[in-house]
Amino acid sequence: MNVLATGVSGTIGRQLRSRVGELSLRLDEVSDQLTLDLNGVAVIHLAGIVGEPRVKANLHQSRRVNILGTRNLAHAVARSSAKKFVYVSTSHVYELPTKFERLSENAPVLPRGHYALQKLLGEELVSEAFLNFPERLVIARVFSVLDSSQPPGTLGHTITQLASDTSRTLA
Repeated sequence: MNVLATGVSGTIGRQLRSRVGELSLRLDEVSDQLTLDLNGVAVIHLAGIVGEPRVKANLHQSRRVNILGTRNLAHAVARSSAKKFVYVSTSHVYELPTKFERLSENAPVLPRGHYALQKLLGEELVSEAFLNFPERLVIARVFSVLDSSQPPGTLGHTITQLASDTSRTLA
């Protein structure tokens, strides 16, 4: 099976780049009339505006990319003869557990911020696109990705920043 991915320049996509083909689209320009020839192909949707600071900096643009672009792409893939559509979401859609609970896939959802809300809305819209063929859809809620090149406000960036700050001491 051939695999195409959006967002191959991002944190996760860079790890897949040598194994998948690139589905190059500008999500903010993807119309609801998009047609794709994806016979037998699986599509992994990684692209988007990631992280609360980047999303909050331009809510209008991030909505166009993360919500509308995702919806339009999902409908185009659903209309095609693609084998699978994998939508990569985030664990930030979950409600924070109490002190003694562990976060699990069965936890209730309560998005923490604009980014998480946009990803949850993306999940709902992607699910609607594949309502008639749910076997072709996978939604993956990814937990922390510790890549130092992630934008400010993400766990990977924060850890890198803390590790490089020699003025701090750990108790």
